[in-house]
Amino acid sequence: MLVEPISSPDPTDDLDTHRDLAENIIKHSISRQLADRITAPFLVPVFPRVTAETNTDRFIQQLNARSLQIDGKFERVDKQLLRMTEHAQTLLAAEFNTTTPTPPELLLNGFSSSGHFVNKFTVLHPTHVAGVTAGGVNGMVTLPTDSVPWYDDPVPYPIGTAAIRDLTGNPFNLEAFRTTPQYYYLGGDDDIDTLPDPSLWTDDEHGDRQAIARNVYGTGDPSHDRFPRCRDMYRKQDIPAVFGIYADTGHTPRPASTDVIAFHEDVVLSNTGIHSFAATLDARAL
Repeated sequence: MLVEPISSPDPTDDLDTHRDLAENIIKHSISRQLADRITAPFLVPVFPRVTAETNTDRFIQQLNARSLQIDGKFERVDKQLLRMTEHAQTLLAAEFNTTTPTPPELLLNGFSSSGHFVNKFTVLHPTHVAGVTAGGVNGMVTLPTDSVPWYDDPVPYPIGTAAIRDLTGNPFNLEAFRTTPQYYYLGGDDDIDTLPDPSLWTDDEHGDRQAIARNVYGTGDPSHDRFPRCRDMYRKQDIPAVFGIYADTGHTPRPASTDVIAFHEDVVLSNTGIHSFAATLDARAL
């Protein structure tokens, strides 16, 4: 099953606005093309980006640390997504009168906030992910480690994997994450940067994550400084991830469409992981 969450440009409490975004993804997105290409069920969860007046956490769409701590209808949206996929599989089985279930592993695709979501969902639930593609991630994917050599203290989620057990009750599963094919990409001219936004990093229980992010990722250019640093940490941990940069490209997934589709085709159809995909990448591989 293919999954792409919505990514809202602005916070709003109007659920219909978020549903309209989901409908556009269902009809017109790269994921729509991909689902048709590989004949996969396609699920678009509508996790809204609400206003501060409705909920002090506005970034459940990015699965930040506070997203894992809030109660009520937005509690643990990562687990809500798992329940959605299970329900969808049940409906599909009934619709097509089959006892053969949809494979439980998910194909994830996202861009911008939804790119952050699918990257972090993979960190939290690697055993449920067959492959993930994420773009527009500001040079800041979650690092698959509790520590980095240039920072003395543990690196907490969502920057690294320290404190994941505190937030979720389960430790980071590095071995499962190592077996998950991953593709992360940025536009070379993408000037959207969420590092300066303090609301993204807010966490009452674990201190100032924004300051930690600045120390760990650095404050340089997202595509030329921070993104290569992330790639290096993934390589150090033997993670099968490809990092690509699209020249003369801003904050848009369109130039990556061919590569995103090729990646998932490689995962699903050839069952060879990402090796052949990396060799034919249209972007400049880091």
